[in-house]
Amino acid sequence: MKTTPLIVLALVGVLVGLGFVFPAISHWRQEGSITVGSLMLFLLGLGLTVAGLFSGAQGIKRLKN
Repeated sequence: MKTTPLIVLALVGVLVGLGFVFPAISHWRQEGSITVGSLMLFLLGLGLTVAGLFSGAQGIKRLKN
């Protein structure tokens, strides 16, 4: 896979992942308890964010080589 798609995938993954994480955290803060929906959003967002960070690390690693 080429470097540019990896970096674009990383940016999209991190931004979309954080788009799921922040509303879930906000919901926890307002409600004071964890609901199943907010927990699922948080875990989905966390997975997307970590995958995006991993993809970005791979893209940067390939840029250096």
